[in-house]
Amino acid sequence: MKTNKQSTLLLIADDAAIYQDFLKNEPLNIIHVKTDAAALAHLSVSDVILLDFGLPDRNGMDILKYVQQHCPIIVLSAKKTVVNNAVLDGAFDFIEKQFRTSRLIFTLHNALHQHKLSQANDFIKKQWVTVCCFYWCF
Repeated sequence: MKTNKQSTLLLIADDAAIYQDFLKNEPLNIIHVKTDAAALAHLSVSDVILLDFGLPDRNGMDILKYVQQHCPIIVLSAKKTVVNNAVLDGAFDFIEKQFRTSRLIFTLHNALHQHKLSQANDFIKKQWVTVCCFYWCF
């Protein structure tokens, strides 16, 4: 992944060790939280979210519905029906547990790329509105 600044991954999972091991060679700032309450505090700095649906304090679908407006979310679950429903409800993608490292990294790269394109599009829209307003006023 070639970027000017290091991207931030918000990892919402009980056990982060396996994911951090898989991602140790990736240029990511990884913030690990175990609860939805802790996740809310880090939404504004996150570029992508890796969400394990097996959290003890809250249903993963509830978290997905709340945070999907902030950045792409990749859902992790052992249950295929859960991950399929998560994509229908707004997740960027899903990964069934017992996955390959390459699948995780590929999906993260795609989510980060989509997030950067979305940010660039938002910036261009704001610039266009500014230019249109300027010309309309004169």
